[in-house]
Formats: sequence, C-alpha cells, structure tokens
Amino acid sequence: MMFAFNPEIISHRRSVRTYDGRPLDDEDLTEIGSILGRIASLSTPFGNAPLIRIIDKKSRDIGQAKRLGTYGVIKGESGFLVSVSPVHDHDIVDTGFLLEHLVLSLAGMGIGTCWLGGTFKRQDFLGDLPMDDSLVIPAVIPFGRPKDRTRVMDGVMRKMAGSDSRKEWSELFFRDEFSSVLTRESAGIWEEVLEMVRLGPSASNKQPWRVLLSDDDRIAHLYIQQTPRYAGNSFGYNMQMLDAGIALCHVTSMLNHLSVSYQMTDSDPGLDIPEGAVYVKSIEIEKR
Repeated sequence: MMFAFNPEIISHRRSVRTYDGRPLDDEDLTEIGSILGRIASLSTPFGNAPLIRIIDKKSRDIGQAKRLGTYGVIKGESGFLVSVSPVHDHDIVDTGFLLEHLVLSLAGMGIGTCWLGGTFKRQDFLGDLPMDDSLVIPAVIPFGRPKDRTRVMDGVMRKMAGSDSRKEWSELFFRDEFSSVLTRESAGIWEEVLEMVRLGPSASNKQPWRVLLSDDDRIAHLYIQQTPRYAGNSFGYNMQMLDAGIALCHVTSMLNHLSVSYQMTDSDPGLDIPEGAVYVKSIEIEKR
C-alpha cells in the first residue's frame, strides 16, 4: 500500500479552524472510513500501529457533541479524528505519520482539518477510547467543510502560531555534516521532497525537522531539533515527535509521487549534531 500526494495538496493545505457547521454526507464519511482502513495497513516508520478513531458528531447526541471541548479554537466542525498511542517517542512518530496521511487525504477531498496537540480537553474524548495509564491522546484532528468567511479568532491563531511563515532552507537542510548547508540548486531529486517537508505543519510552528543529506544523494537522515522546555511536552509525551512523523509522511509520499523506490532505515551516521537534536530515521533511495 502506497500513498502518493500531489505536491499541490501539501503546499496548499491550510489549518481550518472555522467550519460551516453542517454534517458531512454519508458518502464522505464512508470514504473517510475507507481511507482510514487503507492507512491502517501502511508500514509505519517504527512498525507500531496507533489507534485512530473517527468521531462523527452527527452520530452522537447533542449533549455529547457539545462536550468535545477545544477552548473556542475550533467552531462548526463535523467531527474529529482521534489518536491513541503509548508514550514512547517511536509510537508518537508513527501516530504523526498516519494522521498526516489522513489529513492530506481529506485535503484531497476538499475537507478541512486542523492539528490539535494542546488546545483540546482530553477528558472530553476519553469515553470514546480504550484508555489506560500507559496510553495518551497525542493529537485530535477536527474536520469539516471550511466556512467561506472565517472568524477573527482564525487570524489571531494563525498570527500567534506564525502559521504563514516558514524557515529558510539554510536553517533546515544540510549536506554530509551540519556545518554544510544544502542548497535547493544542489539537492537534485530531493529538492521537491524537502520543500514539502519545509512547508509541513508542526506544533506551534516550531519547524523542528532537520535533514542531513549524504554526499552521494542517496540517504536523507531526519533529526528533530527539540525546543528547550517546550510547553507541549507537559501532556506526558514528546509532542515534537508528531512533527517527525509528519515529515516522514511528506518524504515518503513525495518519493512515491516521483516514482522513486526507497526504504526507511535506522542508519544513524553518528555525526556531531547540534545540542538538543535527536536522530529519528533515515530514508534511502535506490541509485538511479
């Protein structure tokens, strides 16, 4: 099973916080369920299978629907995609990987979404999920049809998160060692792939991904530059590992789009890395 997303879907997808309030058609919900089934069969970066549930507000009574709290950040959503995972970093990476496949799939259907890692009331979702003390809800994804006119809150949230700004290549991508910046002009087949990583969503828009490309262009090593004392980690797991999963989703789906064969490997090159950076995974492409 492979997912290949058109780069226009990745580059044009935006967080939607205000929806039109209407339930999705049964056909759309059936299609979302079908997509979720296909995504569940994907090979994740670390081989874990986090649980993802669809909560359709149309199928719940009004009292239950109103209890799904997002602190006023989200309004008019049709439902939520809710994840459950063990707290280990590798499980969180795999959760981010699968959820971003869902987010991009819904974007291709014209359905809006928004990643929520902190601005939702976790206790409101517990009744829908098999939980114990070893598990967390890393993220929920509200979904629905975007409203034509957005609220002032949307602009405030985008401005607070810096959602419309992205770091430059020189801050994110390197060749062979972290003292050598990778330029777009020298990235070869990786140029479009890494640009889609750069444009991806991340918690608080911290954009923590760092990619080190091997000198022969065959292996891309993914690291996460962890934010010191990051508030998102107060929920009992490393929230920025979701961002690593999002980045790996963008890399692999773009390589599929470009018909480039690859494998994800644990191939830490063991180099000197910036303080606070952690190695996550490597993606090796076949030599052409």
